[in-house]
Amino acid sequence: CGFCTPGFITQMAANHLHGETDHHTALAGNLCRCTGYAPILRAAHAAATAAIPDWMPKAPVFLPEISRGVSPQGEGG
Repeated sequence: CGFCTPGFITQMAANHLHGETDHHTALAGNLCRCTGYAPILRAAHAAATAAIPDWMPKAPVFLPEISRGVSPQGEGG
């Protein structure tokens, strides 16, 4: 259905950036009712071990930190 996909993708990307390879443990907090976990874990392993395409930058582009200051509306937004 696609409901769980953003959570899985976000978690897998974060794990990859931090060098973590234990997909079973890392994805334990994400729930999927449709596929089971085997196809998702296979995709995570395939993505982690695939060669980086030539068109893709070698280093990830990081966004600047989000300010945690006071919002224009005041404390707490």
